[in-house]
Amino acid sequence: MRNHKGLFAIMIVSILIIIGTAAFIIIRFTNKENNGDGVTAGEWMEMLCDHTGADMFDLPKGYEESDKADARLIAVTAFSTIDSHKLCRIIDDYDTYGDEEYYNLAKQYQLLPDIKKAYTVEDCQAILARYNELYFGEFWLDDYCEVQYKDSVKELDVTATVQSNGENEEVNFGSNCQVAQGDIVIFSDENGYKRTGKVESINADGTCQLSQPELTE
Repeated sequence: MRNHKGLFAIMIVSILIIIGTAAFIIIRFTNKENNGDGVTAGEWMEMLCDHTGADMFDLPKGYEESDKADARLIAVTAFSTIDSHKLCRIIDDYDTYGDEEYYNLAKQYQLLPDIKKAYTVEDCQAILARYNELYFGEFWLDDYCEVQYKDSVKELDVTATVQSNGENEEVNFGSNCQVAQGDIVIFSDENGYKRTGKVESINADGTCQLSQPELTE
């Protein structure tokens, strides 16, 4: 009888170990799926600022650069880069808005496909594509299209890759684009975002050094 009880106890312990091990594997796998390939807050900020052309700004309170970029962080920082006069069109009490309101606004306009604790690079690229849809769609002002540019401003029908080089940006518009030193140029980058720059100099290989032009220019 004692042998039977001992055997039964061993079976119970073995079953519990198997269940516990299975649960551990599932939890570990789930965490890996959700967090293993997730970008950090610092990496997300680099992606966001490079995409929008915004200067690097402080993370929201409670976040460190090494933290995973979760839904709240991405929502708050993304909406922080949208011009205030665009948001004023959809928000009556814009001056009272803070992080919580930005987070709710991002969910309302479906900036994020899913609310998660971590996002992969591919997830972030999809979020930035949705950002473009909102920025140039629902938040865009019609009268922007009626702006008259000065003669020195050239709107180029090209898509160019932008590389940061200290204070300036390096861009190669190709041999078909006629630009000169001092020109103000408007063009699209590889992410579809409109950029503006002043041609400070042109290298021997045709690469242009661009700075940020003054509004009066």
